[in-house]
Amino acid sequence: MQDADLFIGLAGIAGVFVGFGALIAVRTGGASGRVEVGYTRGMVVFGVLAVVAALAPVTLDRYGLTEHGVWA
Repeated sequence: MQDADLFIGLAGIAGVFVGFGALIAVRTGGASGRVEVGYTRGMVVFGVLAVVAALAPVTLDRYGLTEHGVWA
């Protein structure tokens, strides 16, 4: 796969944004209600999903699948 470095970079950027976003959300007074905790949890979950989605094609490419099989 020719764009593997791009996906790995995207996963790194998403991980950094999720980590710092969650850290800032927790450190700025903490969550005061269930709604705020839900929003923080949602942000972290979607960030982790972005990391997984960026690393999935790179991981599948390591198993020798064709490029069509990786994207399917």
